[in-house]
Amino acid sequence: MKRVAFLFVFAFSVAAGLQAQANWSFKGTVTKMQMGECVAQRGFKANMSGGAAPAGSTCPEYTVMSDKVVYVIVGRHSDEFIPLAENIDFVIHKNELVILPDNDKSKPRFAIQRMMLRADWDREEARKELATRIAERSASYESRNPPQTSAEAREVTSLQQ
Repeated sequence: MKRVAFLFVFAFSVAAGLQAQANWSFKGTVTKMQMGECVAQRGFKANMSGGAAPAGSTCPEYTVMSDKVVYVIVGRHSDEFIPLAENIDFVIHKNELVILPDNDKSKPRFAIQRMMLRADWDREEARKELATRIAERSASYESRNPPQTSAEAREVTSLQQ
């Protein structure tokens, strides 16, 4: 009886585990892309294989927005590209974002540089946009109203009166 109960529990736990693994993939949209430095491979294997990215090479840096989290990811090689505004399925594995392609031939891996909650990301972006608008206003105000010398100020004052 104990064996039957154990097998029954084991069968349900395996089924639940397989279902949970299928639900660990996430969906996101690629919103930004810029070129940055490649992420160098670290560790003994990377040093011995000589596969580290050469210094000074540039790799794509993407911003991927999911429902709750925003990821900033960096490619390991300069030839790894994702089209902008593409909806992708991905999983997180050992500090890497692994894109699940439609075909199972290759799974591009990107190093996660930053992760932030979506609400915090939106707040930070709004703050950056506001700071940019304030800087633009102050620059345009100074160009429209250059500082006056004291002689010019007296002349303007006398003309106004």
